[in-house]
Order: sequence, then C-alpha cells, then structure tokens
Amino acid sequence: MNFLTNEQKLKIIDFLKKNKLIILPTLCILVIVVIVLLFSQADKQAEKKAQALPTVTVLSRAPVSTTPLPAEGPGQPVAAEFEQTWDPIYFSDDFMSGMPFEKKQLPNGSVTYTYASDNPTRPDMIMVKDGLAIFKRMIVLNVTTENYVRGQGKPDYIARGSVFWGPDAITYLYFKKGIAFVASPKTNVVFEQITFQPVSPRQYKQVYGEDLVGDLSRP
Repeated sequence: MNFLTNEQKLKIIDFLKKNKLIILPTLCILVIVVIVLLFSQADKQAEKKAQALPTVTVLSRAPVSTTPLPAEGPGQPVAAEFEQTWDPIYFSDDFMSGMPFEKKQLPNGSVTYTYASDNPTRPDMIMVKDGLAIFKRMIVLNVTTENYVRGQGKPDYIARGSVFWGPDAITYLYFKKGIAFVASPKTNVVFEQITFQPVSPRQYKQVYGEDLVGDLSRP
C-alpha cells in the first residue's frame, strides 16, 4: 500500500539530496550507538552466565614437596625437594678439550678433574661419577656473603673451618638447592662456590667434605 503521493516522494528525495552531509553522519552515529548497545548487552549476559558457573579447582600435575628441614642435627635427609628438580649433567673428557687439566681416580669410583682458576693455588674442580658431574667447585671474585644470603636466603647448615681456607672460614650449605659457598666471617668475602648432586648432610661430608674441618650445624 502506497501512503505517499508522487509529489511527497519528490519532496523527500529533494530534502535528502540537499541535507545529505548532515543526514549521513547522523545515520553512521546511530548505527555505531546501536552496535555498542548490543555488545554491552551481550557482555552483561556473559557475565551473568560466568557468575552462575561453579568454581573449578585446578590441581597441580606434579606438586612440589613442602617437607620442612628436620630439627635434628646432621645426618638427616633434607635433599628430597631438590632431587625432584635436579637436572643431571653428563660429562666426559671431551668437555675438557683444549684445556689443561689433571684427572684423578678416587677410591669410591668418582673421578676428579682439576683445572686452572683465578686463584693459582686453588684450581677449580669437577667430580664425576657414572658419567654424571655430581660436584663442582669454582673460585669466585668480588662477591660477599650478603650477596649470596640475599639471593638464596638463610642456609640450611654451616660448617666452621676449612682445610684450605683456614680455621676461620665458614661453609654455607643449601641442601634443597644443591649449592654451597665458602666465605670469611670477618671480611664477608666469598672464596668459592660449590654445586652438588643432592645428598643428606652426613653424605655430603662423606662424599664431598674433603675440605671440611668442623661438623655441620644449624646456623
């Protein structure tokens, strides 16, 4: 059904032609407003649905052990947590290619490789057993005890006295992380850093404790 006469249609067309610069932008704005309102309504509906959903508990596939360190003295196993994250490093003589070194077989089946460090009287050393590097000793320079404690926290154990560094030196040991360092308590200067395969305190002294003088104790 046609409600408009031809004359009215012509007037409307003429009006649109004359005012197209105003009408077109207005129509665009109206379209944008409608789209925004539609999206806003959709977001509100999605939010309501999300609020109605039950809470889902996500379980870790491999939870990290939180077993605390024992309160007893040396000899208690405290390396269980570190054992889960320790990444074994395979080692062979090829790794020492082009570097002068001394190789020594130990009675327990381990092999040590010593090579030049920044201290001419204290070479760096790597201990290998069954093809795995289980212990590394390395001279460090310009590092203080505060640097290590700030980054690693309070050590699990300490050992007073060192065969090489003297009776005043202290070895700070972190059994959960497999690291240790030797420093002077008077100057707070760190002499060397140690990394090792996880073992208990008693095993550490038996396997890696050649330089230790005193027993391991809580700091």
